[in-house]
Amino acid sequence: PGPGTAKKAAAATASRRGGGVFASSQRRAGGTATATSVASADRVGPGEAPAANTAGASAGTKAAAKEFYAAICSVLDPDDMAGVRRKLLEMRALGGPRDRRTYLRVAKALIRVLMEYEGRCDEKKYPGGLVPLFMPLLPKIFHEAVGEFVRVHRADRAM
Repeated sequence: PGPGTAKKAAAATASRRGGGVFASSQRRAGGTATATSVASADRVGPGEAPAANTAGASAGTKAAAKEFYAAICSVLDPDDMAGVRRKLLEMRALGGPRDRRTYLRVAKALIRVLMEYEGRCDEKKYPGGLVPLFMPLLPKIFHEAVGEFVRVHRADRAM
C-alpha cells in the first residue's frame, strides 16, 4: 500500500460516518482544533468565505457551502454575519459527533439567527429561507435533531 492509501481509507470512513464540511477538518487533525484554522478566519475580508478545509468533502457539499455563503452574504447584517462566521468556525472546531451537545447548541444558535432573516430572503431564489441551505452542511447524524428544533422554533414563533 502506498502513502496515500491511509488518507483515502480515512476519508472513506469519514464519509460513511456522515461528516459534513464542518466536521471533516477536525477528523483529519486527529481530534484537536488547530490554531491556524481560527487564526486564518481573522484575516477573512467582508466578501470572502472563511477558509474551509473541505479536502474530504464532496463536490455537492462544496457547492452547497458556496450557495449558503452567497445567500447569507446577501441577506445578513454585518454584525450577524460576523456572529454566523464565529459559529461556523466553532462548529468546525468541535468536529461534529465528538461533542454532540455543544455542537447542537452552536448549530441551534446559528439557526435562530438565520430564522430571524426568513422574511428578508428572496423567496424565488431561496424558497424556505436560509435554514434549508444550511442543513446539507451539517453531519447527517444531526439532521433529525436540528430539523425537530426548526419545526418547534417555527411553531413557537407562529404563536
